[in-house]
Amino acid sequence: MDGLVDIDRYGSIFVVSVRDCPRLDQSNVDEFGAALVAHLEAHPGCHLLVSFAGVEFISSAVLSELIHARRLSEKAGGSVRVCALSTYVASVFEVTHLDGAFKAAGHVRDAAEAFNRDIEGAGV
Repeated sequence: MDGLVDIDRYGSIFVVSVRDCPRLDQSNVDEFGAALVAHLEAHPGCHLLVSFAGVEFISSAVLSELIHARRLSEKAGGSVRVCALSTYVASVFEVTHLDGAFKAAGHVRDAAEAFNRDIEGAGV
């Protein structure tokens, strides 16, 4: 897939992986946000796990796009979580108190399996 993100199905969720991009900032945030919104519009009520593996920096604009995606997803019955956060990116989520809102988790596979278990346990 061309573009900034790859989106793959993993059980009951979709994993969004940022591709070869150590910095998510003003230069690429619009493309990032548009990819999330396009997927949510094409799959209403879906559950997204956004992997920041390989991303070393995110700007506040990225947080705004994630919040927007979360609202769209939840409105349709879905959810958005994040995983694979570098030390700096994790600190951004912690300082803004968004780590709990997005249920920040560790490695992609572990986070995806836990997310799927949570969905199955909730009967979604």
